[in-house]
Amino acid sequence: MRIALQRLPAAVFLVGGLAACSKGSNATADSAGGAVAAADTTPAAATIAPPPVTGLKVVTSDTLGRFITDAAGRALYAFTKDKKDTSTCAAKCADAWQPYTEAQATTASDTTVDHSKIATITRADGKTQVTYDGKPLYYYKDDMSADQTVGQAKKGFGGTWYLVAPDGDIIKKP
Repeated sequence: MRIALQRLPAAVFLVGGLAACSKGSNATADSAGGAVAAADTTPAAATIAPPPVTGLKVVTSDTLGRFITDAAGRALYAFTKDKKDTSTCAAKCADAWQPYTEAQATTASDTTVDHSKIATITRADGKTQVTYDGKPLYYYKDDMSADQTVGQAKKGFGGTWYLVAPDGDIIKKP
């Protein structure tokens, strides 16, 4: 979500000036007798992009290296059957591999995550799923705690599931 402060077009001030003249106000007139709008002294428009609220962080494992997790340290996976910015995991697949949604992200991502790689997509069910470098992210149902990566290199639903490295590549270590 972006918050934008916008300047009103000069035409709005001109119309307002004409209306004010018709009511006997102190508006000024140009040499032809038309109303002159006051100069717009509103500061330039500013666009403020809040930090991504996706709750991602990077953890390091002795065997798997560095990979992306949620804020609590639960592993997040990418599916090789997915296309860039498109999830193909639904129904029974999404029961086993729960999509990591924007609604689950309760904190801002930490500084070890490349924020330029974070985005969201809208799933067929209408939920907003978090992606990293175009890869939709998922939890594995059998990972019960932050230190588990049971889903790593697991085959199922027509593809293979892998952890995602901070550079966006999948980690193919077993």
